[in-house]
Amino acid sequence: MKKCLSVAVAVGLSGCVTSPADMPVNPSDREFSQIYDVPGMSKGQIYEGSLKWIAENFKSAKSVIEYQNAADGVLIGNGMINYPCAGFECIGKASWRVKFTMKVETKEGKFKTDFKNLLLDMPATVSEFGSYPAMELPIQTRGDLDAVKPKLLEFGDEMKRSFTISRSDW
Repeated sequence: MKKCLSVAVAVGLSGCVTSPADMPVNPSDREFSQIYDVPGMSKGQIYEGSLKWIAENFKSAKSVIEYQNAADGVLIGNGMINYPCAGFECIGKASWRVKFTMKVETKEGKFKTDFKNLLLDMPATVSEFGSYPAMELPIQTRGDLDAVKPKLLEFGDEMKRSFTISRSDW
């Protein structure tokens, strides 16, 4: 949303200013990755740990995972999370979902998470301000990307922690 700002200087200038959160996102910024070191763990241990983390953290790992190859150490899945917002930001966005494709690649002592196909899934709304149809579209603004990206990158940190949690003997 553009906000107009009038500036009265000796000549009298006026114009519109776009807040950083409203700036459009370059399509290449909608794809990102991060590498995580897990010293002392084999490719197979990391792969199995990633598979287990997905099973424990998504409603149905079977419906999430689109491709898996233990020999290559690759998992690819499609997921969905609630739109991460807080406070006033949640007005109008609390029912939004974020759909994404996540790829996990494993090697000896490390793994990489890749995210792409980031879509905002917005349900139909009816209010005193009007009605809007349900929509699903790529993330368009810097503010939305800045809200979603850290949440998705947390998955790698969570996976890494899950690999090292000591298991008690039940």
